[in-house]
Order: sequence, then C-alpha cells, then structure tokens
Amino acid sequence: MMAGSRSLVTIAALVFFFQEYDASAITVTDVQWKAGLIAAGRQSWLIAKMQLEFLMIAKGVNVSKSKANMEESISLFDSEHIMLRDGNGIDIVEAPSQAIVNVLGNVQAKWSPFKIFLKDNVANTSLTVLTTLDDMGSELYGLTQICASRYVDAISGAGANFSGLQVNTANRQSMLVEKMAAEAFLLHFGVHPDTMLNRIVETRTLFVDAHAGILEGLNFVGLEATVNKCISQKMRLVTFFWDEFKGAIDTVIFEELASDNSLNDIVAKIAGLRTEAAAATLAYADPPLSCPTTMTRRQWQMAFDVSTRQLMHAQKACRLFLQAAKGVNTLDSRILFSNSDVSATADLKMMREGSVAADMAAAPTQLVSEKYGVMWLRWLSLGKFMAQNINFVSDEDHRLLQIVEDQGKQFVNYGFEALESIFTECKLKAPEVNCEELKVTGVQRILIQKAAFEAVLIGLERNVTENKKEMIQTIAKFEGSQSGLIHQQPGLPRTLDICILQEMKHVDDLWTPFKSLLLQVHDGDHSVATLLTIWGMTWDAGVDPMSAQLTVAMRAYAEGRGVCTPPLTASRQELESAIKELGFLRAGTQKLAKHFLLSDIGIDSEENMNIWLATLKDLSTQLERIMSGDTSATLPVPIVQVVADRLFDLAEDLADVQSLTVDQYAHASLSLLQKSELAINAYVDAAFDMDPNVPGARSSLASSLLMLLEKMCKEAVLVGLGKGSAAELASSINHYETSQQTLKAAVVIAQMEIVESAWGELQAKIKAIASSGAASDIALSEITSKADAVKAALLPAIDFYSVMTVSIDILVPLPMTGRWSPGPTMKTAAMIARDIINQQQLVLPGFEIKLKFLDDQCDQGHARRAVLEEFAGTDSWVGLAGMACSSVCESLAVVSSSMYIPTVGMDCSGNSLSDTSLFPDFVRLGVKTTSAKNVIIEWAKMFDWGHIAIVSGDPTIYRKEATEYQEAFGNAGIGNSYASLIETDWQGMLLNMGALKDGKRRVVMVFGNETLFRMAVCASAEVGSREGMVWISVGIRSRSWWIVNDEAVLQHSASCTGSKVSSLLQGALFITGLGKSASQAKQPLDCYDGYTSDSLLDHINKSIAQGYNDVTGNSTGAIEHPHVELMGAGADAICVQAKAIQHMLLDHDISELRSPQEAVYNKAVNFIRHELQIEGVSGPVKFSGNDKPGRLGLWQLSGSERIPVGTVYENGTIETGLSEGLRNETWLPAFPEPPSEPFPIGYVVVSIGVFMIFCPVLLGCIVGHNGSISALFAWKPKGSRKQETASV
Repeated sequence: MMAGSRSLVTIAALVFFFQEYDASAITVTDVQWKAGLIAAGRQSWLIAKMQLEFLMIAKGVNVSKSKANMEESISLFDSEHIMLRDGNGIDIVEAPSQAIVNVLGNVQAKWSPFKIFLKDNVANTSLTVLTTLDDMGSELYGLTQICASRYVDAISGAGANFSGLQVNTANRQSMLVEKMAAEAFLLHFGVHPDTMLNRIVETRTLFVDAHAGILEGLNFVGLEATVNKCISQKMRLVTFFWDEFKGAIDTVIFEELASDNSLNDIVAKIAGLRTEAAAATLAYADPPLSCPTTMTRRQWQMAFDVSTRQLMHAQKACRLFLQAAKGVNTLDSRILFSNSDVSATADLKMMREGSVAADMAAAPTQLVSEKYGVMWLRWLSLGKFMAQNINFVSDEDHRLLQIVEDQGKQFVNYGFEALESIFTECKLKAPEVNCEELKVTGVQRILIQKAAFEAVLIGLERNVTENKKEMIQTIAKFEGSQSGLIHQQPGLPRTLDICILQEMKHVDDLWTPFKSLLLQVHDGDHSVATLLTIWGMTWDAGVDPMSAQLTVAMRAYAEGRGVCTPPLTASRQELESAIKELGFLRAGTQKLAKHFLLSDIGIDSEENMNIWLATLKDLSTQLERIMSGDTSATLPVPIVQVVADRLFDLAEDLADVQSLTVDQYAHASLSLLQKSELAINAYVDAAFDMDPNVPGARSSLASSLLMLLEKMCKEAVLVGLGKGSAAELASSINHYETSQQTLKAAVVIAQMEIVESAWGELQAKIKAIASSGAASDIALSEITSKADAVKAALLPAIDFYSVMTVSIDILVPLPMTGRWSPGPTMKTAAMIARDIINQQQLVLPGFEIKLKFLDDQCDQGHARRAVLEEFAGTDSWVGLAGMACSSVCESLAVVSSSMYIPTVGMDCSGNSLSDTSLFPDFVRLGVKTTSAKNVIIEWAKMFDWGHIAIVSGDPTIYRKEATEYQEAFGNAGIGNSYASLIETDWQGMLLNMGALKDGKRRVVMVFGNETLFRMAVCASAEVGSREGMVWISVGIRSRSWWIVNDEAVLQHSASCTGSKVSSLLQGALFITGLGKSASQAKQPLDCYDGYTSDSLLDHINKSIAQGYNDVTGNSTGAIEHPHVELMGAGADAICVQAKAIQHMLLDHDISELRSPQEAVYNKAVNFIRHELQIEGVSGPVKFSGNDKPGRLGLWQLSGSERIPVGTVYENGTIETGLSEGLRNETWLPAFPEPPSEPFPIGYVVVSIGVFMIFCPVLLGCIVGHNGSISALFAWKPKGSRKQETASV
C-alpha cells in the first residue's frame, strides 16, 4: 500500500504545484495533450537512459550497442525537446503555457552542456567524470520532472477528458527503472558512496509506490484505480518483469555493493520491463476499448479459486472482528483477523491485476474488472475500519458492530455478483472447463465462513431474527450445493469419480458437527464456549480444515478426477453396512412395483400410491447415501470404481421410474432388480478382496429373502392383472424356500424359526395363486398382509446375518449436569475407549461395544428412575459403567445387582462404598479419600493450626462427611466448627463468613460445588477478612475452576471475578485422587493396542480441548474446564467391562450375558472383583474388595496453576511438607485487634495541678469569710442556721 510513504508526498507535491492554464491562449485536443505529456515524461526517461548507457560503456558492457543507443537517445531528446517547445504540427502543440515555456528553457540551458559532456567523455571511467555525470544528470532529471508536472497541471486546468496524473505516473515507471539501473552502476564505480545505496532504495520505493498507486488508486491526490481490463493485462506483464528486475536490485541492496554479476543481471532483466512499462504508458494514454482475452483452463480454475478464496477471507475477517467483540479467544481472533485481512486484500489485488507468476489472468471482462474495482475500494475502507477498532471493540460498541455487520454482508453479496459474472463468461468462452463445479465448491468455502459470521452475530444478540433466518438459508445453500455436486442437479453433472466422492465425504464429515453447532446457536446457545468450538472447527494448528478440504475437492473437480491418497479403504463395519443397505435397496425395487400395481388394480389405491411415493423417495435417498458414503450410517464411499459405476447405472433407471406406465412397470422392475443385483454382487466381491472376514455373500443371501418376498407379491399382483406368469411366481417361491434353507443351514439362530413360522402362514396362500394362475383382490390383500409378517420376522435375522460384529450394549449414566458435573470429560474418554476397542477388534473380535449415555444429574433419585426405565425398555444390556457421585453409585449398585448387571463405577470416592457387606457386587475406579483426614491433621501439626472451620453446602448431602472430619480432627486435638451455607442465601453466607472473621478462623475446609466454594471465598472478602486464608478442598474439581467468572457469584459481588477468586485462593490446598499411573505411564495398555497411559491421556486431552467426533458422526464439544483426573477412569471402566465380557464369552453366548441368570452374573462379578488384572490408563487395575487402590495427589495453588506438594500412597504413606514444595508464605494471620482506648491520665494530672494552685486561694477566701478554719468545717447553709436559731 502507498499510504504514508514519502514518495506519495512527492507525487502529491507534483500534482498540487498548480500553474494557472490560460484556456483562451491555445486550443489543445486530448490527443495532443497526451502526446505532449508522454514526450515531456519521456525526457526524464531519456536522461536516466543516457546515464545508464554512458555507464555501460564505461563498464565495457555491450559497448558498441550502448554507444549507438546513447547517440539515439541524445538525438531523440533533442528532437522531442524541440517538439515540446515548438510543436510538430501533428499531435504535439507548442508549449501550451508560460510555465511550460519557462521550464523548457531551463531544461535547454542544462541540456546543451550535458550533451557535450556525454560526447566528450564517453568511455572515460574516472571518478571525477562519473561524479559529474551523476550531478549534471540529476539536476537535469529534476527539471524534466518539473516539466512533466507542469504538463499535468495544464491538463488539469484545461479540463481534459483524461487523467494527466495517471498517464504521467505510468510514464514515471519507465524513468524509475532506468534510474535504478544507472544508480547501481554508479554505486559500482564508487560515485557518492555515502548516499548512493540510499538513493537506490528510495528510487525502488518510488517505483513500488507509483506501480501500486496507479493500479490501486490514491484518492487524496486524485489518482484513480485502474479498472480497464486491457490496461490491467498490460500492467500484469509490468508486474511480472518488475518482480524479476526487482530481484537483481534487491541483491545490490542486500549485499550493499553492485558486483559484476549483479550489473549483468540488471542489464539482462531491464529489457522486458522497459518494453512493457512503455506499452503500459501508451495504454493509459489511449485505453483500448477491447482486447482479446484467451484464458487457459488453468487460468479459469485460478479465477474461481482466488475469487471465492477472497470472499472467504473477507467474511472470515469480519467474523473474527465480531469474535473479538464477543470475547471468543480474543487475542487469537485479533491476530488471525490481521492474517485474513491481508489475505483478502492480496487475493482482491490478484483478481484485479492478475499475475503472470501465478498464471492468473486479469479480469476476463470489463464488467468483472469494474466490479472488482468497486470491491477494492469497499474492502480497503472496511478492512481499515476493522483494523483500527479490533483491539478495543466490545459487545457494547453497537455502532461499530452494526457497521461491520452491514458492510460485511454488502461486500460478500456484491462479491457473489462478481463471481456470477466470471461464471457466465466461463460458460460462454470455456465450455470444456468444469465452470459450475468450480463455482459451487468455491462458494462452499464462503458459505462456511458466512454461517460462522451469522452465528457470531446471533451470539452478540444482533438482529437475531434476521440473522437466524439468514443462517438457516446459508445452511440450506451449503447442503443443496453438496447434494447437487454429488448427485446431480440442473447445471451440475453427477460426480462419478470415487476419489472425488471420497473428498466430498470428508467435507460432509467436517460439515455435520459444524452444522450441529450452528443449530445450537440458532436454538439459543449463545455461549462463548460454543462459539469457541465453532471457531476451533475452522482453525486447527494453523490450518482451516474445512477450507483446506474444500480446496482439495475444488482442485479435484478442476481436474475432473481425484487422487485416492491413500487408496480407498473401509472398515469391516462399513462394508457390512453397505452390503446390507444395498440388500434393502434391492428389495425396495420390487416393493416399489408391488405398491404401484396394487394402486392401479384398485386395492387401497390411495394408500398404496402414498406408499409408492414414500418408497421411491426412500430408495432415492438410500441410493444417494450408498453412492456418496454416510458416516452417520457407517457407509463408506464405494471402494472400487466398478461398484460406483453399477450404482450410477441403477440411479439412472430409478430416476426414470416416475414416468412409466403400468405396462412398462413389469419390465422396468426387472431391470431395476437386475441392476441392483449387479451392484450388490460387485460390492460383495470388492468387500471380500478388501477383508475376507466380511460376510458379504451371507448378507446378500439374507436380504435376498426380503427381495423375493416383495417380488412374489408383485408377481401375484401381475397374475391378478392377467399380465403376469404363474410359472415365474412359482420359480420365485422355489427360490425363496431354497435360499431360506441354505441360510438356516449355514448358521442356526432362533429367529429363523420365527421366520419359517411366518412363511408357513403365507406359503399356502401364495402357492395357490401360482397353481391356479388367478388372484382375487381378497387373495392379494391377504398375501400382502401375511408377507408383511414374514418381513417383520426377517429383519432381525438379516441384522444378524449381515454382520460379523454383534453389539454389546453398556449403559453409561454420567453426571452431565447437577451439583457436580464431570460427566462431559468422562463421556469423551469413554467414547474414545469404545472406538479404539471397536476399531482394533482385538479384545472383542466380532463384537461392537455400544454405549448409551444418560444424564444421572448427580442425583440418586433421578439416576435410579432413569436406569430402571432403560432396563425396562430392553433386555440387551450387558453391563453398567459410569457414575461419579457417590450417592448415585450407592443407589445404582443396589439396582444393578438386583437386575444381575455387572457394574463398574468410574469415580464414586465416598468411604461407604468400600463396605462389601452393603455393596457386595460393586467395584469403583475412584480413589477413596479416607487418608485425606490424616493429611490435613499432619498439615495442622506442621503449621500449628489450632482450629479448622468446616463449611458445606446442603447439609443433607454433606453433613455426614463433614461430621467424619470433625471427629477425626477432635480426636487429634484440633479445634473445629461446622456451618452450612446455602448458595441462594447471600446474606446468610455473609453472616457465616463474618462469624469466621470475628472468630479469627483462618483455616477453612469447604464441602460443596465449585460455585459454593467461589461464593464462600468472595463472601469472606466481602466481610473484610484479610487475604491469605488457608482454604482446603477434598475431591476432584474441574481444571482451573478458580479462574471462572461465575455469574452466580458476580450478581452478589460484582468485583469478585475469576481473577479475584484466584488471588484470594493463593496457597489453597487441594486433595484429589490421581488419575494417572505412577511409574508405568509408558507401559503398553491392555485394551488399547499401541497406546500407553501417557499417549492415550494426551489423545483424550486433545479431544477434550477440540471436541471429539466419533466414528458414527456423533460429536462432543470442546470442554473448557475438564475434570482431568477422571479421564483415565472413563477409559478404564470401558476396558474393565470389555475384559469381563471377553472372559465370559469363553463359556457363554452373548444372549446369556444379555439376560443372565444369577450364576452367570456371579461368575462375571467374581472375575471382575478377584481375577481381573490389567494395565489401565489410570494405573494398574486390580480390585481389592470394592476398591482400586490408588494414590491421592496433594496440590497447592500458586499463581494461576496448582502445583504438586505431596502424595499419599496406596499403603497410606504420606509425603508432604516444605521439602515437597509446600509453601506457607501466602498464609497470613487475621488482622490484629485494634488497641484499647488509653486512660486519659493527662486530664487527671491537669486537674490535680489546677487543684493544687487554686485550692489555697479558695481556702483563704473561705477562711476570711468565716473567720477561722474551724468555722469553715462548722459551716452550714444559711438556711440551716436560721432554722437552728429559730429552734433555739
């Protein structure tokens, strides 16, 4: 960009050095003005060129040619100088203003001696001569520049119909190139060595700014941006040759010398730049009205790539600005905004100017060029506005946000118009290019950012109704384009290449969880956490995964084929699913015909027509999913091209079904059947080649029974219509019975007995039609009904025969919400564990673990009801794993035991659960916290704590545990107290914390959730307690819970932010179970081949931070504050269940585990409790009673992190203290009592002094009055004396 550079001040000075032009003196046409201006500017070019040629002669470079060139330059300067003064009678008039006459005179005065100097000193290499060459040339160069500027002024004053500034700036490019080259030679010869290098840098900067200014415009001096597409094509070549020439100049600047190699490089590269710069000047002077534009296939591809990428970056920049305002990863949003702004600007520049180096053509039409000219100005304004405000914008800056919202939308909509113009021209000029596919895949990149932009607007509560509507439209556009690209729509052919299909499936796999998050925002979740997860899906380790994947797909469409790298593969489960789905599709082709014919024959016509329409829609959807792959349905992309080709053939026939007549339907249904048979056979063969364990043939045979049922019903209807063959029906019946017996003979399952029984009901009826060759409406209705019963029995059998894997259902209740909610962390760990076991197929080959998660809300009543409801709904449960809250474990341990379901708790660290008499069948992975009492007692002795105050939440939940700690502290001689707090009673909390303050209680142990803990800390500060209290917590809490800005706290104490809580808690002590192996973190794990404790925990941790997408397309969002100590337990619980099931399957069928008798259940429980021994993620797993022995970790808060300060080992040994890192510097005593008010002894002293002074005087007065001292002591009030006298 040119703004602010010194060279622009120079340009501006030349423009505003305005000389009044007398329009009445002479009439000059635009053509004459242009010719004169070019000639005036060429004078500067010739001066620099002559200098260069002189120096080349001096250096011995192309001497003969250089001499001839210099003579030619001298002659040209002479002739053009005379023409500028006197005119040439054709296109150059005599000097049109006195200012020009004056400056031409000055030029002539300097030119004559310079010309003589050149001729007299040619080939002279003395430093004096070369210095004179530079000095004289520089002076003359400056005068010629003034001459050109006077022409610009005159043109402006004359009101000419073109921009003299623009033509002159273009002309300056040629001059500056020659000047740079000459200065490099001068540097080589040592002329003005102190300043020459800086002059080269300055001239280079002048060229860069002139080149950028003429292309991009410079409003404050009236220099318009280039929008003529023909000129842009010329400037594209100037840019290319400049980039080459610039490399040679930059070498001189970098090395700070002009070597022979550098000079040769400059001479070699100046020719092309000289030619194209001159051509560009002529184009600016006389803009071509048209120019041939022949773009290659590659250039069309680049046009779509860069144009859509530009809009993607622009929309992304706007989103990042809004994210910064919302507080979504603010620092990263600001940094990435700058990247997006720069990228959007660079791409827009390339769209306007093209690039020879990147094989990017300039705009294909003048209309496109003009549109991108408008976009350039708009983006410069919007980008600058956002850059100036992003570092301090907040969600309260409504004006700023409204500007970005409005202008961001306007920009992208205008960009879509420009893109449409490119597309129209592409279709017209390059029909061989995949224009539509390139446009659509490019637009998808924009739509991703557009939807995210709209989500952040909704999160900011901005124009919510409108932006919700727009986001839904954006989602619909993306999904419509995705479907159209793959499955064909007007203007888009079907995607036939399986490698491109694979790339598009990757797109869909990224889109599905992204869409889910968008809809969460739409439905009211405006949290920073959700918006952060959306952001994370568009930026991962320096890459935008969705944009990157769409770019890969776009390039594949550009080439017309993809590259399967690595070669296409599919898991066994995917291959099984695909073959089974194809089997259902094959049956559907016959079902379709059956209902069409039933409707036509008049049997429940409307109902059968509705079923026909629904079946056709289902078949189309089903076929599309098989062709494109669908992760949510465990369907891969067709693994070989022949399978895809068979499916495409089937799709073509299916698309024609709606236009068929009744007479055509019988043949068409056979054609559909034949093509579906070819497709499924091809899939079975390909699957066998990839994985011989896939039961493809058996699956196809099982689903063929379903197809034959539909086919028999169809043929019976045709018989009833008089258009079918009884023999064909009889053949189908025989085929069905043979296949049924073959299947039954292969693998005996009880379900086939049910199938045979249902078939027996149908068999006689349908054979009667085959025998008689006739079928009444009643008979047809009857066989249709009985066939439905056979189908219902067949479906479970097909499920069994289609897979080698048998499902193992485990119920997983977790505290996803409630007073303590580590469930999301445990869920992610369990999902990862399940997926590894299922994919590796090492622990349970042929089986698939399926987890059903439910929220137990950390509430025993709710958990019990929810689990009993699941148990009542199905008898497929094989195990129960989960739970973290001890009360829930206590409740469900009883329930599961009564239902004979082996149960493993993931945490549940309460002491009562160790009681084998109460919970004889239960085991848990959580480390019990019994030893925490001993740790706190040791700390109390170490630091002389005389009293520990215990506070808790709801006493019905926490009072029992608090009492246990009180008893332990009392037995150890430590004073203690207890108070319960209620989260909703802030005043009561203040009273309780005030009482602790008054009692100088500085050691406080808290039982309760994280909100209650934060409230207690804040309340202590609110009542004036001194910082530096000792806060103690036992049990697992979320990571960095103390830094959370808790709304429940802030509504009572607005200043008590996470930062404040963290400050108040410095030195706090935490005791938690450790979820990691002590010394075997690098040992291979039993259930997770290739993983160690460290590596699997790292995988889980990353998935928690980024969100996890499982193999079925389900996803979890990022967890900002996970419960890290429970990650290992979440994975270990699944491993324990898997190992127990593996053991039980040695002697029992899976059906016995799903509905176990007491003996089978006891055997499983005994194995878990007494025999199982595995290397787990959280350490070795070997239960002792109900417990997995484990260590407790001791931690202390320091800064924003907790640091380890000790360990309690499995045997109860405690290691803690100053040697383990424990510190007490942050702990402070309570404020001292204020000193008592001192006795006012001064008053007493003063009073005595006064008494001693005044008392004798007073005494003398009284004595004088009474006559003697004795009289003084006998003195009484006068009234008394009167009374005495009277009595006397």
